Amino acid sequence: MQARSKATRRAITDGALMLIDELGYRRTTVEAVADRARVSKGAVYYHFASKELLLQGVIASSRDEVVALIRRRELWRSSAIEALVDVWIATACGRRNERPLLVHHARAPERGASPGIGDELRAYATRVLRTSAAAGDLRTSADVDALADRFVGALLDTPTAAERGRPPNAVIESRLSRVVGELALAPDSEEYLRRYLVRRTRVRIPDQRWRITLVDEPVPAC
Repeated sequence: MQARSKATRRAITDGALMLIDELGYRRTTVEAVADRARVSKGAVYYHFASKELLLQGVIASSRDEVVALIRRRELWRSSAIEALVDVWIATACGRRNERPLLVHHARAPERGASPGIGDELRAYATRVLRTSAAAGDLRTSADVDALADRFVGALLDTPTAAERGRPPNAVIESRLSRVVGELALAPDSEEYLRRYLVRRTRVRIPDQRWRITLVDEPVPAC
């Protein structure tokens, strides 16, 4: 019974995620979520007492996916900065059949709210940059907290009009190149990272899409 309940909850959050990605949060109704998940409206309210709490559940499922991605990437043997770039790219862009990721766009989390993707990535970027600073890869003047914020901001900033017509990997390369320029890396490390970034983003995948869907609605506290 517990496994069935868990599967139903996952079907509901998956259905809500796809509808919010397609229609936006305000146009997504509980009735539509129930239809997409192939469950009753009562089942949706059994798991989520309100549409706002359903939004929180969807954001939490996206956050958990990124946390799992970070943990897998940390097991690979490569430089910490490379791992950070890889996580950023995998979060921002994927194949069209991959699940989108729902992100609460508020930069500062609301009091009592669960951490979102931005919070997890900021914490990860801070750890990586501190490790790099300790290894001497960053200049001693580097402000690690500010740099971590820049990494997250480059991911969560709404695409500009000029970016919307460009392939996702080209936008990623442009955004990350700007951030790399602000990392205060030692010259050899910066040159290496720029070459690595080009290798990672010049591989064109025909069915790429942006994975990030931004939502500006308030997210209730747990």
